[in-house]
Amino acid sequence: MKNMKYLLITLFTLALASCDSGEMTFRLMGKWKWAYICGGITGACSYVDEDTTRELEITRDKMIERWDDNTVTSTAYSISSTTNYEGYTEYKIQFDDGGSQRIKVTRNTAEIEAGEILIGYKR
Repeated sequence: MKNMKYLLITLFTLALASCDSGEMTFRLMGKWKWAYICGGITGACSYVDEDTTRELEITRDKMIERWDDNTVTSTAYSISSTTNYEGYTEYKIQFDDGGSQRIKVTRNTAEIEAGEILIGYKR
């Protein structure tokens, strides 16, 4: 009976330790389809029609952009910081050429800040 008590205490402790604080890291890597673009002079958003095929594939060390199934760019990058907020994760990306970019990722969207333009992708 004493062993059962210690077993239950151990299991309860492990269960509490496995609970997270409510923050979640949303996954950056994967294939993303272009959905919208916002900003510029008017600040308005334009949404992609079904005939447009633009995809962003993010691997462990490369960002590959394809338009109509043709590779347009393939750029090496590294993640310089990751910050979890409620509802999204923000990645600061450092490119090999010295440039950087912020990407906000939720469960199904990725938003890339490019100056005053915001480019949205969906999984």
